[in-house]
Amino acid sequence: MTREQALACTPVHNNIISWQEDSQGHVQVEYILMLKPFFYSVFKRFAPENTNEPTRKIQLDALGSHVWKMIDGTRTTSDIINEFSSQQSISSQEAEQSVTTFFRELGKRGLIGLR
Repeated sequence: MTREQALACTPVHNNIISWQEDSQGHVQVEYILMLKPFFYSVFKRFAPENTNEPTRKIQLDALGSHVWKMIDGTRTTSDIINEFSSQQSISSQEAEQSVTTFFRELGKRGLIGLR
């Protein structure tokens, strides 16, 4: 994928995760961990009976929360970068590096996808 194609993609939240915003505006994301069969069997053996799936929670900082809330399924990656750049008063190159790195990390965990 070229840089132009990547910037034209629209990021979307994965629909199997849950997230909430606290009183300070920070976002906490909860998602199901994908475990290999061996580790899943260990989890099931030692987890309380009422626990269905292993989950993990991530608390985003103020900037991460801000970008997370801009992911609405209509804005492209380029739109988010431009808005982030202007709101944070940083260069577009710095904003592009920050946002794309953030998206890459979210994508590795399966929290977002690109359309």
